Amino acid sequence: VHAGMVVHPTRREIYIANPGDGTILAVNADSGTYARTAREEFPIYSNRLPSFEYSIWECADQRVFAKGLNVPTGLALSADGARLFVAERGTGKIHVFDVDSGAMVGSIDTGYKTINGMSFSPKTNILHFVDAETNSLLAIKPSEACPTAYTGRLTEGYEEAVAAATAAFGDDFSVTKSYTCTANPISPNSTLFEQVHVGTGYASDDPNVQAMAGMDAAAALLANRTDCEPESDLNFDALLLGGYYCHQCLPVNNGAMCDTGGVCRNVQWRGYVCDNEFIVRVDPVTGDITLFEPDGKDPVELEDIELKHGVTYRFTILDDIMVSVHASPDVSAPAIPQPGNECGCARNGPLLLTIDDETPGPVYLRSKVYLRSNTRGASSVVELSVEQHSVSVPELEMLMKDTVTLADEPSTTDDISAGSILHTSRTAAAALLLPLICRAFF
Repeated sequence: VHAGMVVHPTRREIYIANPGDGTILAVNADSGTYARTAREEFPIYSNRLPSFEYSIWECADQRVFAKGLNVPTGLALSADGARLFVAERGTGKIHVFDVDSGAMVGSIDTGYKTINGMSFSPKTNILHFVDAETNSLLAIKPSEACPTAYTGRLTEGYEEAVAAATAAFGDDFSVTKSYTCTANPISPNSTLFEQVHVGTGYASDDPNVQAMAGMDAAAALLANRTDCEPESDLNFDALLLGGYYCHQCLPVNNGAMCDTGGVCRNVQWRGYVCDNEFIVRVDPVTGDITLFEPDGKDPVELEDIELKHGVTYRFTILDDIMVSVHASPDVSAPAIPQPGNECGCARNGPLLLTIDDETPGPVYLRSKVYLRSNTRGASSVVELSVEQHSVSVPELEMLMKDTVTLADEPSTTDDISAGSILHTSRTAAAALLLPLICRAFF
């Protein structure tokens, strides 16, 4: 179950959903006292490298902001920071709390059973949430504008009392802070680190895997590990800590999130790139299109690109210029609609193109540059080749079988004999199969 967190930009409070306890915690992000290093106490999350430094802070200023909730999940703050929206998975409701007082000021019944994360759009200020059961992203749009601005629920008397206490005790004063809490500097068991971090554990002492002085990009021994079985002595967390986010031993597409059909390539300690992703830059004057590798550094030669069947390609447009995909270079050719993108176009974002049996070859990316007067200016087209779809021997045999079956059917037309139907069918079959055979075998 999703457990949401959100940081208030001015109060410097972190709001944390606790689904199991049915509460929302509010923690002062700038509070707490350093207690000790976490490297020995929590070795499963630590690494020998100095760059992996984990610390335990105690005595943080925290409080229960809200309780009695039925599996709280997603959290979102209103644009003015005055209200906290809490998704309640157990009921499908979104509760609204006044941030200053913690009072509940309203609820929205979504009708969904598995709501999780939430967020406000920074452009439209519309609240969006996701539902796991329906695998959908939904928006809550106000039916009408509020006649008056929102006002908080905190009483003037309480605000005056807090202001007086702050003036008397200093800026360090807090209503919820524990002034008797003392940080504990002693680790419960300092031997845990050595028990976990052995030669094949989370931090191998083999210099070919990682150097003790810091991250060594040449330390690539882990890249060649293929002992991915559950009983292997390879520690999968060691792959992540060693800078491998795409690896043959990581689950689900080698640990990566490439679009359908994409194959990842690891970039040590930086992430990974997918071979079905391209960066698209468009010249604002000429409209010329240039494709780059996923890291955006090296341009790609168009003749080196061959789009493959069954693969979804992601073209990320980095400019505010419309780019669309077409079946023809002709300026009047319509764009090819894509799932969820009827215009087959995008700007300042991803353009997803799925290559399937219906995709013509080749395809074309077209840019459309508009002048300040909103009149159309320059335009440019680049051609991307699509692999030829070969026909397998079983497919050929099935086509032949269907054709012979059609030919053997008796004629129901008086002036056309069964023999002429047989001749016509076989001729059509030959015309159909010849180019397919040429594609498949020559």
